Amino acid sequence: MTSMNLFIDDGYTATKCLDADPGLHGAVDVAYRPALYARKLAWQRARSAASSDAVLKADTDLLAERIVSLNGQPLPKDKVANLRPALLAKLLDLVLSYAGSDEESTDVKNF
Repeated sequence: MTSMNLFIDDGYTATKCLDADPGLHGAVDVAYRPALYARKLAWQRARSAASSDAVLKADTDLLAERIVSLNGQPLPKDKVANLRPALLAKLLDLVLSYAGSDEESTDVKNF
């Protein structure tokens, strides 16, 4: 991120350690690339379709595109739809910046 944490620079990767949510999912370390506003609008437009299949595709495509790793391992695109629902929702919140990362403004990574 640039000074004062106002802009998302190309290649910016954030991290978040999600605590286990007993009965819903285990703890997971997430590396992800926050979606830019234009991508968020495209995701919202894709989700506005009436079918649940369209919503699932919009969500899984976004996560496949923006999640760098879970517990240090890449997330295979064909496994995104199999994530536990509570975890999938938390990952969407991270990617769409509805939830914050663990990083301080001086700790951000660009690679």
